[in-house]
Amino acid sequence: MKNSNDQYPELEFFGSGPSPATFSIVAGSFDSHYGWSNETGFTVSEGGAVTPAAPSLRTRPSRLTVAAPDGNGAWTLNLTTLSATTVSFIDGQGSTHTATLPSGPQLSSAGPNPATIQSYAAGCNQTIWLAIVDNSGNSTLYWLGAASGFKAVAVSLPDDGAVQHQGVQSLSVAIVGDHLCYYRHFDSQAQGYTNYFGCIAPAGSVTEKPDAWESPSVYLVTGPDGNAWGINDASGDTGNATILRLDADADSSQFNLPGFYASQGFSDLVSSDGYFWWCDGSFKLWKMTVS
Repeated sequence: MKNSNDQYPELEFFGSGPSPATFSIVAGSFDSHYGWSNETGFTVSEGGAVTPAAPSLRTRPSRLTVAAPDGNGAWTLNLTTLSATTVSFIDGQGSTHTATLPSGPQLSSAGPNPATIQSYAAGCNQTIWLAIVDNSGNSTLYWLGAASGFKAVAVSLPDDGAVQHQGVQSLSVAIVGDHLCYYRHFDSQAQGYTNYFGCIAPAGSVTEKPDAWESPSVYLVTGPDGNAWGINDASGDTGNATILRLDADADSSQFNLPGFYASQGFSDLVSSDGYFWWCDGSFKLWKMTVS
């Protein structure tokens, strides 16, 4: 799988597949002049069978299908229609639901620094949470719910003021019971980074605690046990790859992944059929249970 410039492909995307019990993998060969010069997509079954993906699935996905916030089927979020004013969802009947974004940060999907949706979660009571990075590179959490008239309301998260932050570099969310749990990673002027785990209760109260695990980036998913989990392939200076668990009190725990080491090139976690699944940089598929 090398291209004409003798460059090895790298894992570019791993996520849920086009049908139950499948996953999508996209590999790309990087060209320093042109970016991802060659992309190839595959569909992988839980049993390990690999087939070439349909042409429409051979690039990074432009749509994200998730459980509908009202519990009826699924909604599709079109990642390419993000604009400075709206974001659109399509329900299972083909109807479009358009949410109004607040004025202020530029959220255009065009230009050299396009705004993107980093993370999405559908909670109870027809609540949607979006983590969006704007054109300046800073991430903000937005809440969309029935009480808001389906407008996106920016959520103010706490800041103890101890560190002069340059901005939130990444923000990931997952549902834990009736709470929203999140992980946010700051770039700061005082030190390399400062990170926080937090949870938002149904009444709106926020509990936030510093990340003691030196996690540069963690993408959270709701696990089979109902907690939020994320894989961490660079845990401080330990040299170990770990998996993190976050509960509704914003308490986090870290567990070593035996046989894995830091910077091994792990994908984000996918929770499916009672297991966690991930892909490493050599395109091997792994799964594990939690208890």
